[in-house]
Amino acid sequence: EKQVNENNTLLDVSSYNKGVYIIKITNETGISINKLVVK
Repeated sequence: EKQVNENNTLLDVSSYNKGVYIIKITNETGISINKLVVK
């Protein structure tokens, strides 16, 4: 889990294993669920 207070942020995935991840982004306007592919 990562807390951010900006419109844009970078997520360092260099230590993640290759694969498909599901990310959930929550803000004041709602929730967004997205697929992240690490190659």
